[in-house]
Amino acid sequence: VVHDFLRKVLKLAWVRVAWLCQSFDLHPLDPSEVHHKVYETVEHAVYFHTSLFYNRHIDQIILSSFYGYCKAHKLACVTFKEIIAQYKKQPQ
Repeated sequence: VVHDFLRKVLKLAWVRVAWLCQSFDLHPLDPSEVHHKVYETVEHAVYFHTSLFYNRHIDQIILSSFYGYCKAHKLACVTFKEIIAQYKKQPQ
């Protein structure tokens, strides 16, 4: 039962990260690489750092992972405010 739940959570994360990557110009980075790395970060948090999810939603982990990756790679065009704005436009 837990495995099925986590599989569904990670599928949702995969879709949402993909949508975020399509919403931004991530040049000079490859959007598929960004997608893969951000998803790996979320997946790692789900399996190995479950305490991060106490009183937090999966969306907060996704947004933080995406922002952290973009910040580490010095993508000035991606701000946290812009990530939130794009995330709100995402279809539910």
